[in-house]
Amino acid sequence: MTGSSWLSILILAIYFAVLTFFTVRSARMKEKSMEEYAVAGRRFGMFFVMMTVVATLLVGSTYTGWFVWAGEEGLIAHYDIIYVAAGYLILYLFAKRVWVWGKKHNLLTQPDFIQMRYRSRPLTIIFSVLSVVIEAPWTIMEFATLGFLAQAITFGAIPKNVGMIIIVAFILFYIYYSGMRAVVVTDLIQGIISSLVIAVGLVVIIVVVFGGFGPLYQKLFQAAPENLTITLDGAYTYQYWSSIIITGSLGLFAWASMFNRIYAAKSVKTVKRATWWGAIITVVFSALVLILGLGVKLLPEAMEAGEQAFFWILNSVGGPILMSLGGIVVIAASMSLIDSVITTHGVIIAENLIKYTRPNLPSERRVTISRIAIVIYIIVALVIAMLDLPNLAHIAIILYEGLLQIVPVLLFAMFWKRSNKHAALWGMLVGLAVAIVFAAIPTGWEMFGGWTPGIIGCLANLVIHVILGFALKKEAHVDELFAQVKDYDEARELETAKA
Repeated sequence: MTGSSWLSILILAIYFAVLTFFTVRSARMKEKSMEEYAVAGRRFGMFFVMMTVVATLLVGSTYTGWFVWAGEEGLIAHYDIIYVAAGYLILYLFAKRVWVWGKKHNLLTQPDFIQMRYRSRPLTIIFSVLSVVIEAPWTIMEFATLGFLAQAITFGAIPKNVGMIIIVAFILFYIYYSGMRAVVVTDLIQGIISSLVIAVGLVVIIVVVFGGFGPLYQKLFQAAPENLTITLDGAYTYQYWSSIIITGSLGLFAWASMFNRIYAAKSVKTVKRATWWGAIITVVFSALVLILGLGVKLLPEAMEAGEQAFFWILNSVGGPILMSLGGIVVIAASMSLIDSVITTHGVIIAENLIKYTRPNLPSERRVTISRIAIVIYIIVALVIAMLDLPNLAHIAIILYEGLLQIVPVLLFAMFWKRSNKHAALWGMLVGLAVAIVFAAIPTGWEMFGGWTPGIIGCLANLVIHVILGFALKKEAHVDELFAQVKDYDEARELETAKA
């Protein structure tokens, strides 16, 4: 191995040592209960919640799949900025209901919310399975990203699969150690690194490589003006652009791990402030990454580097030191998504699948089952991630087509009293089936004006849900649930939390 390779490995080792120190020092579980493991006792303040959401949304594939997509096809990749901003707005609007019901009914997972609202075990089980299955590929994508990173920043000294295994094993260590508390503590560190610190570096790189923001756009306009349109000279439609924004922003709220973020906060005000400031940080940072990504089109060697284009630029500007430091940033981003999704899925498997077959399992035993499920989950995801995968950004968009079908269930559960278990179940299943059918038919969805299969499926989902909502009797317990939100006194809750 070269001196540059050893330097990168040393920087990576130091980073892991710092995370280990803070995990052991600050993330020890207060008690061996499922509530402590799943939502960290609902004690975290605004800064912790904000940074863990930021860290989760600034994923590692932003620097690989989305970055090279912006270079190859231009502004179409900037949909990410708009959908993230809209997603934060949705989180802000829904935060009160999710947190209040979570606190009053001791909810630990998103499927717990579904069970509380609809009181249907079959619906909750199906919902749980879909949540895990639809979201799991994101974990696989981030595993693959970690492999690319390890290989890139060590200049090939650590092969992709070996690096992937090493980093994922470290993630497993702190998840297994302390669950959501360790996730939030490590995400705080990783969120600061992957957003605030690198933002300054991105501005400097744009100035050094292209002469500034204005010159970058001028050079791109001369070399590839089609990359400054969202249609790429007709390769994409405005309907497609709108579809992926709608799908992404609504799908963001459908993520099971987002519910755990809200549950872990100590109050509604905490969540709302976290989403407001988190939106500013995430949007600004995402814009900087994708603007630099646009410039990849002007750098033939960076284009040839493919998914490792970001690291090629870092190496060309600052050599192995900057490349290694940038690699840490991207590793931090990937780890932040992986740890939250895996922890949440482990809890769902224990609480909403295993527990239903063995309802008398004590809390401590369910924590153990969740940990075992996480180990098995990681092994399976690692095996799949070692396969040859296509562009990660395009995989993500396809996944959101399915994730979107969960949204009407959640939306109607929160805001429509006539929503019932039959409407939720059949609307979701029909919507998913429609989305799959249209996704399988080459260009078949173009008959709907270019809207994506997920949007078409969601419309079918909404129609079925509304019809069955009006056709069937309102469920008796719903009025009480809505009254709990209406009667919630936030000031009194904050006083209680202080006490």
